[in-house]
Amino acid sequence: MGSFPLTTGGGDGSIRDCTRSVCTRRLVRQVLIPGFYRGSESIVAKQKSREYVWLQCTETGDLNYRTQIKVKGGLPEKLKEKGLKKYSPRLRKHTVHKIKRK
Repeated sequence: MGSFPLTTGGGDGSIRDCTRSVCTRRLVRQVLIPGFYRGSESIVAKQKSREYVWLQCTETGDLNYRTQIKVKGGLPEKLKEKGLKKYSPRLRKHTVHKIKRK
């Protein structure tokens, strides 16, 4: 039993064709299986439902953290009013951080 003649190449999406005496590389279209490869429609639709926001320290005003929130349901009232307790490196203690959109 011989090995399968087509083997995957590097991370560039190429395939080596070793059916001949000399191996050649050719690029393969990455639309064979929808939702499997990076850049497909399902991943793009998933990313649109989330948004990046900054968490700003209420005491120093520093933007210490960047996180994602869901766009569809909106923010919970508790998160809008009270904020989150996160570590502030400048003060070296936990302080309240509120959401800031850039």
